[in-house]
This record gives sequence, C-alpha cells and structure tokens, in this order.
Amino acid sequence: LHIAIMRRAVVHVAHGSVVRDVTKVAASAPGLFVLFCGDKVNVGGQERSWCPDCVRAEPLIEEAFSSLTTVHLSNVDGSESGDVPFLVCDLPREPHKQADFHLRRDPLIKLTCVPTLAFVTGGARPRVLFKLEEPSSADDFVPVLTALEDFQ
Repeated sequence: LHIAIMRRAVVHVAHGSVVRDVTKVAASAPGLFVLFCGDKVNVGGQERSWCPDCVRAEPLIEEAFSSLTTVHLSNVDGSESGDVPFLVCDLPREPHKQADFHLRRDPLIKLTCVPTLAFVTGGARPRVLFKLEEPSSADDFVPVLTALEDFQ
C-alpha cells in the first residue's frame, strides 16, 4: 500500500466552514483525511488541547501517519492522483458538546466525539468511508490501513 499523504500540507480549517472545505477538496482529490479534535488552550503555560482524549491520541496519530511514507490513490480513470490531503479541524469545547452542534447534525460528517479521524472519498458526491473515534493504541489504526487497501 502506498498512501500519498500531504504531510507538508496539513491544512487547518475552521469548524464553521469544514463541510464546505471538505466538499471542495473532495471534488478534486481521490479522498482526504479529516481530523476533528479539541482546539488548543493554555494549560499551565503550555498550548494543548482542552480534550484529554485528543492529547492522548495525538502521538498515536503522529506515529501512525509517520509510518506512511507516501500514499497514492488512483483516480477513477486509473490515472495517478497525487497526494491525499489532510485537514485538521480544531473544535471549541462548549459548542461541540451541544446536541444541536452543526457537525453533529451534518449528513456527511455526523460527528459524535473528538478526536475523530475520518477518511472521506473524493468526487462530486463525497462520503465518509470510515471514522476512527477516540483511538487509544496503535492497533486502532489497523482498520484504517485495511480500509484504504480495500478502497484502492
């Protein structure tokens, strides 16, 4: 499996525009990763997420993606697609916990918790291929790699 992730081009997007941004990027990519996590706050003089699960998951996500040197997916016509974009959406604590938060109700995202890593298929009608919610060990990423292999 060769996954082309734009490691140097991690893009941070605002939660208010993330659905539009995902749809726009998906239109021209074979797929993309979106990481939803708690935004950074000052805790004891250090910038870190307000979300303890996000703090625990961050090194796991870094480790999982550092082992993927490049990921290349093919376009529908079989041509080489290039890199798979990686979007990060940092969420404020209070709005995200409300039942009527727009990303909980969104038919594409359906966010239930943070951290959540999603892989969204590309094309005119994007869909979430898989979501990894609250990873707690490196083993949690095995289904991610399997899903990507099946996707190709």
